Amino acid sequence: MPALYGEVGGTHNMDFGGYCSLLEMDDDIVELALATGLDNRDLVLAQGRYMTMYRKQNQILKKIAEDYDSSPWVDEEGQPMPRDQVEAQAIFGTSQRMTELESAIARHKLGLMKFELDRQKQALDARKQALAEWNRHPMPLAERIEHTRAIMKHRVDNELSALETARLFDLEHLEYPPSLHAEMLKEVSWIEPTAHKEGGVTDEELEAESRAYREQQRVREEWLLARNEEITGIIANEAAHQAGELLQEDDFTGTDGADGEGVLVGDVVDAWTPDDALPDDEDDDPNAEPEETW
Repeated sequence: MPALYGEVGGTHNMDFGGYCSLLEMDDDIVELALATGLDNRDLVLAQGRYMTMYRKQNQILKKIAEDYDSSPWVDEEGQPMPRDQVEAQAIFGTSQRMTELESAIARHKLGLMKFELDRQKQALDARKQALAEWNRHPMPLAERIEHTRAIMKHRVDNELSALETARLFDLEHLEYPPSLHAEMLKEVSWIEPTAHKEGGVTDEELEAESRAYREQQRVREEWLLARNEEITGIIANEAAHQAGELLQEDDFTGTDGADGEGVLVGDVVDAWTPDDALPDDEDDDPNAEPEETW
């Protein structure tokens, strides 16, 4: 801790508008300022100063509350001061200095965050450059050109195919010449796919599956025919049943009634008719008044 006291303070601390130091600060405030200062002495000092002023302000407000329970404070002339006035002086008396410290803390934190982002970006760029160096071909360009010429000459001398020549380039980790790459693609297109001897479907298996399918279709057609005949019989029986409930010719007697209509079996031809309810012309009207006699 003494080493830190020597580092923090002096003319460097004039950034905050006045001289300040971690000396005479409470130990808990110093520890908290160091823990949240991001290893920056300016930020540590500003936070320590701010927390000290905040603590002193709260202590004054508590003292005012305790004193005003018994007797008020007095001004220079000995006159009692209102409690609101005393509290306002305690709060706003240090407000300007605390505002300056708040701005300094925010400014330093933003600067440190930007600095950390820049540092990480530089580290990432360095890592990318190292990977690029690692992946770069160990041969210089002139040597790679010479190796390419030697491989192509070896191909002509030994009548190698494009695929065989490409394998030689792969062994040297060299890029294919554009002409060789085109020939290689053409040779690949000529290669016929090899049939797998194991795991495929043989002709016998295909024939067996075909016979099974045809047998299944035959059984299905026979079932459809039988089902259609069954449905036709059901419909015919239902129609006959419904027709049996209707009147047939045998239900009539073959005789006609008085009105010329056919008479059903069991009906009496001379049965009562609605006309029987009408009175005869010769019958007296039961509701007629008796005739007077003289």
